[in-house]
Amino acid sequence: MPLTARELSILKSNRSYLVQFLKIDDENMLTRMAESGCITKEQASYLTSKRLPAKRNRGMIDIVKRRSLRCYRQFTDCLQLSKYTCNINAAQILEHGEGITPPRFTSSKLVYTHELISMAAFLSIISVSQKICIVILLTSVVKRI
Repeated sequence: MPLTARELSILKSNRSYLVQFLKIDDENMLTRMAESGCITKEQASYLTSKRLPAKRNRGMIDIVKRRSLRCYRQFTDCLQLSKYTCNINAAQILEHGEGITPPRFTSSKLVYTHELISMAAFLSIISVSQKICIVILLTSVVKRI
């Protein structure tokens, strides 16, 4: 069964986040994905040949987008088993359809996923690795400005 409009929409709306934060450079991760049927061995080899993580991540998203709903779910399962928090967060986004909106600052408040909360409250509810991911994201946003 091909991906539904829901999964395609989730992939499309979160593509930039996934390209930037997925960590599929671990050979064990690609092997696990190939063994589960999420991707083929040829596709795993193709992804391994990509030197830049962003190119590898784009390739992975494109592969998942063209595969079946079963493969999409296996991909999220493989991400859940990852040792990287960013992959686990990505799996939750892909499963539940939560969009990641890059945070932006408005005076002393942080706008995040359409809710206005104080910076202190926001920082108190996220993990250290999520804070690192946000710092990396903000650094790349500031560089573009």
